[in-house]
Amino acid sequence: MKNNTEQKSKIFLIDEEIPKLFFRNKTYPVHSCILMKVGSHGAESFTEILNRKKSEHISYGFMLWGYSGNLLNVIDTRKHFESKTKLGNKFFIFMIETKSPFKNSPVRSKYFSLDKMRWFALPQNLFTTGCDKAIICRNLTKSNFQFDLSKYSVASGASKGKNASEYLKFRTDKACIELSGHTDNSDPSFITVSWVAEILPPYAIHMKKDETFQQNLFSDKIPKSKLGVFGRLQTDE
Repeated sequence: MKNNTEQKSKIFLIDEEIPKLFFRNKTYPVHSCILMKVGSHGAESFTEILNRKKSEHISYGFMLWGYSGNLLNVIDTRKHFESKTKLGNKFFIFMIETKSPFKNSPVRSKYFSLDKMRWFALPQNLFTTGCDKAIICRNLTKSNFQFDLSKYSVASGASKGKNASEYLKFRTDKACIELSGHTDNSDPSFITVSWVAEILPPYAIHMKKDETFQQNLFSDKIPKSKLGVFGRLQTDE
């Protein structure tokens, strides 16, 4: 009985036709999610990054998980999750810890945008390093479960519809994926998920380090429904 109680207090995946995630004492179907390989980045160890993100979460109730590159387009990713929100789904980022370092500039990105046209300052201790994009999430939780990629396909972008297990081979390190609507008899392809966090609106944002075209978040006419968690922030301006 003791072991069962301990297991129920942890995070795990129920591998059914529609996989279900047991997270923070509730169960959620995993229709869509983000997969991302994570590790040390720039001048920071992975432990240092985790500690910094924990501080962000304590201060603001959410954190910014930064990333770069051509994959996981901000607007495509946001549109995908917005289209699924009406179904009452929760969305998660599944992180695969890797020992390979991500070499990037340690320069802080302190300004964000939804559209790369209107930029807003973030509070001083809310930032990413060496990244030009970020996922907004909360409740980052250690995990250790197997996730079958063969049930999922790429949800957006040029590779939309491609089987996730094929897409995430080799050097591909991130993707927005959704449960496949068809059966292609693919062999199971399991990965180990090391960390899980819940993704929050507006889901994905652009980031940059300089203050060109900086605006005050509350003076611009962006509907609060689009701002998500940023609608309650107080800036230094």
